[in-house]
Amino acid sequence: MTANNKWEPHEQALDAWTFASEVTQYSPFGAEIENKDALNRYSSAQYGYNFTLPTAVTSNSKYRYMGADNFEDYSFLNTDQGHYSFKELTKEDGDKGIEASTTRAHTGNTSLLIPQNYKADLTTQLQAEVKPNDDFDGDGWPNDQDNCMYVPNNQQDYDEDGIGDACDDNAEPLITDVKLSGQIYGWKKQATFTIQGTPNTDVNCVVTPQRYGNRGADVSVNGGDSFYMTSKTIALHLGPTGRAFVQFEVKARKGRRHWWHTHPNYTAVDIRVLNRAGTPVDYSPVVTLDPVGYRNGGSGGNATPLF
Repeated sequence: MTANNKWEPHEQALDAWTFASEVTQYSPFGAEIENKDALNRYSSAQYGYNFTLPTAVTSNSKYRYMGADNFEDYSFLNTDQGHYSFKELTKEDGDKGIEASTTRAHTGNTSLLIPQNYKADLTTQLQAEVKPNDDFDGDGWPNDQDNCMYVPNNQQDYDEDGIGDACDDNAEPLITDVKLSGQIYGWKKQATFTIQGTPNTDVNCVVTPQRYGNRGADVSVNGGDSFYMTSKTIALHLGPTGRAFVQFEVKARKGRRHWWHTHPNYTAVDIRVLNRAGTPVDYSPVVTLDPVGYRNGGSGGNATPLF
């Protein structure tokens, strides 16, 4: 250590050591995903299964130049947040029928099934692109003004401690990354989103009907047991990363039909996140789904829900 309190190599150190390799990138979960050898040749690895196991390894390639998908780990909630994945297409393709199938496979157990006359296009920006030096996370806020320098965020700071909610372990929970589907099969709607907050804690969400219609609807969260048009509080666990992936679905029951008229079933259900006191977090988005249930021949739809 020098007089300026900075670590510097000893003048004789370079004579005693030979450079072999250098880790150039880690994943947010601590795994090595890219390294460089003495000849500046890069190697990289992509992780799946909730970022716990390597699914692809490359030589002579930086991490941001490689991407692979084996379609094997789509049952894991964080798969579509990974480096490269078709999972989102299998969830949000509407009625195209694109899915991960075990009917045919090559070296693994699963392949991507794409029905005739359809296609599965994936356009993505691979992670680990080089960021400008003055904006590490590319969110438009210079590093000296960014309260989460390495996490893209909108500068919200619920507890006003100078650390943005996106990277604050003690922040109140927040709904982010909301993606809504259109009406699927003429009778249901879906949404996916992420809840972020304090790692390794449970966060409560409340599901509340806003419009019952004339027949109501069935609701499910993360594929759990369906419940019928009642307010319900659901506990979700945030793992070590302080995040939980949520799949929210509302299925409208088919509308009433009288001999003189068909009445569509207009419903609406929302889900919101609660803070530690059990009240809604004001600054967090509210996710609302409002599918309409039709009978055959009803206005605006041509499908009859199977209820």
